[in-house]
Amino acid sequence: MQNPAGNMQTTAYDQLRDMIIHAELIPGEKISEATLMTQLRLGRTPLREAMIQLRQQGLVEMIPQSGTYITKIDLTVAEDARFVREVLERRIVKEAIQAHSATLLTTLKSLIAQAEVMSETRDPRAFFQFDNDFHHALFQAANKDTVWQWLQSLNMQLDRFRWLRLSVTALDWKTIIAQHQEILQAVAAGDAAAGEKLVGQHLKLMLEEEGSLLKQYPDYFVAR
Repeated sequence: MQNPAGNMQTTAYDQLRDMIIHAELIPGEKISEATLMTQLRLGRTPLREAMIQLRQQGLVEMIPQSGTYITKIDLTVAEDARFVREVLERRIVKEAIQAHSATLLTTLKSLIAQAEVMSETRDPRAFFQFDNDFHHALFQAANKDTVWQWLQSLNMQLDRFRWLRLSVTALDWKTIIAQHQEILQAVAAGDAAAGEKLVGQHLKLMLEEEGSLLKQYPDYFVAR
């Protein structure tokens, strides 16, 4: 039997998390419960339950005598998440390649073809999802989908950085597509060593973009 109250809380959480990840709610911004209730057409109880979950995950914070705010992006947490992703995905791509999955090749080719269209239309949301779907496919091929799901809570500060970098910088999307194509070629060739190396290089891209993004949006990040 479905739980309507639980469903509403999940809906509220998903909507708010999406708005935070995609910077529709700006880092450091004060938010109004009444405004969110109206905007999202949510009741007070599911909204408050969702806010509790978001606070636990470090996406919102309550400041006494002031109000509730969207947290700024914590680059230390984001960098730690990137490190975990790199360590895990190097092993994941190796296992995905060893699985010799024709389904994986078909999936990756299809995703890259879609991404090439997105690079022309400049649809950042769709392109952001492509990047997630590409990496998720590797986890699925390695039979580690549960690990991917675990990573999603760890990745939130990293995802906020990735979105901001993708949507507000003059990043050449074709470079990202080219890196994914190289990973695809390693998968097609059954070259696990190359796959590991390429995934590691791809996931280090964040470090190259960090300085320019901090300079452009200093108020969006936790001071270090």
